[in-house]
Amino acid sequence: MNRVRIAVTGIGLVTPLGTETESTWEALQRGDSAARFLTEEEIGSNQIPARVRGYGARVELKNPGLHDSRSTIFALMAARQAIAQAQLSPEFQRSAGCVFGTSKTDLRATDDLFAKLHEDRTGQTEPEISALFPSSPSTAVANEFQLEGPASCPVAACATGMVSLIRAAELIRHGDASTVITGSTDCSLHAGLLASYRRLGVLAKPEDAPAQACRPFDQHRGGFVVGEGAAALVLEDWNQANERGAAPLAEWVDGLIGCDPTGLTAVDSTGETLAQLIQKLLDQNQVHPRQVSTICYHGTATRMNDLTEARAIQLVFGDRPTGFGIKGAIGHLMGAAGAVEAATSVCAIKDQIIPPTANHHHHDPECPNRVTGRHAVRQPIEYLLKTSLGFGGHLAVGLLKRVTN
Repeated sequence: MNRVRIAVTGIGLVTPLGTETESTWEALQRGDSAARFLTEEEIGSNQIPARVRGYGARVELKNPGLHDSRSTIFALMAARQAIAQAQLSPEFQRSAGCVFGTSKTDLRATDDLFAKLHEDRTGQTEPEISALFPSSPSTAVANEFQLEGPASCPVAACATGMVSLIRAAELIRHGDASTVITGSTDCSLHAGLLASYRRLGVLAKPEDAPAQACRPFDQHRGGFVVGEGAAALVLEDWNQANERGAAPLAEWVDGLIGCDPTGLTAVDSTGETLAQLIQKLLDQNQVHPRQVSTICYHGTATRMNDLTEARAIQLVFGDRPTGFGIKGAIGHLMGAAGAVEAATSVCAIKDQIIPPTANHHHHDPECPNRVTGRHAVRQPIEYLLKTSLGFGGHLAVGLLKRVTN
């Protein structure tokens, strides 16, 4: 194929395991888990019944900054890391695009805004109306780095992060930008959201140990815990990256977006819909299934999603390869999940290490796939497949490759 190659030249991670890429990646390799019981203040409610204890994976911020929205704070922190690692000069920053998504408005910031509006009637405060917009994090990133290229904010539920990367790559291949800052951010540790997930029946029961509650593909899984955070990636035209002396961390090969029309919160548990999308991605990039060394799963630890992914992988790859999931370690980051997992995948490719799947001890025999256990696995990784499934039928898959030249 004769088309523009795309280099990943910088990544930034802000997760419950650490506010820098290195700390998150090291903790993931150890198999750490960040979920814990949360205080009423951290959830944003003092009316939680005693029988329902709030829990999740929270990012610990030492210096929150001036922004009300945690989602915006996370996005800026991740983008700063990625741009610093890519060593983008102001010249390249000015011409860069920005595709930074989120699955929803930061509801804590919205609550604060309504409180300010109420106070405003007495002339005490000035409300930050921009906090209501899902595009606020994307706007903040574009403004801080004075980006003048195309800007957008995809919203695609839990597939948002992968959709953002796919759209960013398309901007480069269509010639609209030669550099794009992309990623996603999310903050769902809000009393109303946690109650909604509980009513849906997708939250794991923490009992006395929230850190061990989320068990992707495990026989004793019972759902996920909610996390928060962000990831940013710098995507560049391969030739431009070489000309300016950048060292690519990985190659973004391609990605596809699809739809599973089974239902608002249901997916095709036969795996066929997802398998068709994966096979199309491999075919159009002339990649044989045996060239794919590992898979970074969406891995929500819910029965239907786990079965869907496991069966899709079996349909395309048979009984290989060994994959991994990180939601047992950092929780489900909703709109940020895809970007965080993609950035983690870049770390895996760069170091040729498949991280452990935290809390995976007894593989569910109904899931015909293989995932790592308690320990990281060092092995050659040529191609890595990333899958994402979102509420409302959003599907996204991406293919990353090791840098060989």
